[in-house]
Amino acid sequence: MNFESAEGKPQEKESFQVAGLLDFWRKPSGSDARTELDKPPPPESSLKDGDIIFHTSKSDQGEAIRLGTNSPLSHVGMLFKENGKWVVYEAVQPVKKTSLQQFAKHGEDGKYVVRRLENEASLDESALKDMKKYMTSHLGKNYDAKFGWGDDKMYCSELVWKAYERATGKHLGELRQMKDYDFSKPEVRDKVKQRWGNNIPWNEKMIAPSDIYASKLLKTVR
Repeated sequence: MNFESAEGKPQEKESFQVAGLLDFWRKPSGSDARTELDKPPPPESSLKDGDIIFHTSKSDQGEAIRLGTNSPLSHVGMLFKENGKWVVYEAVQPVKKTSLQQFAKHGEDGKYVVRRLENEASLDESALKDMKKYMTSHLGKNYDAKFGWGDDKMYCSELVWKAYERATGKHLGELRQMKDYDFSKPEVRDKVKQRWGNNIPWNEKMIAPSDIYASKLLKTVR
């Protein structure tokens, strides 16, 4: 999620309060994800190329994302099988491929949950090839700590969302604006202040891991 080129100069305290209030009417997306995270992960034999994998990262940023999105999910990547082993394409620093085992270790208590398209037939070989090509083209790029929507840097949910959109035309969660998230908690406000100061781009397009997880186009792999 990005906070880089704000329109205008919102009053800091009031802006945070208004932004936090905007989420109160939304039903929190975290309850189902928490239930799924507490279950054993799916066996590797049930995984498929293009599956989307989520976990709870242990970083301070992960905590702010969880609080700001009202979800336990703070990181997401995409699975592909290479040379007989599962790897996760993920936007960290830098964008890279990580073994499934290492990805799990980086998450809280080694837990993760996997989602895939409900209509599996729509993810054919051609789409998977395009998706993997898109992922590969971004390997080595810097992580976007300010969550911008440009392609010069990437953050985790942006990489996954764009890969699906460009390979299949499907939107795994609708894009939101920064102001749509919950800034009512001090941990979130402090993290935003550290990165953007008073130049907060409330109208920046964004997508969070929880937004992708909640997509009605996806089902949980069990």
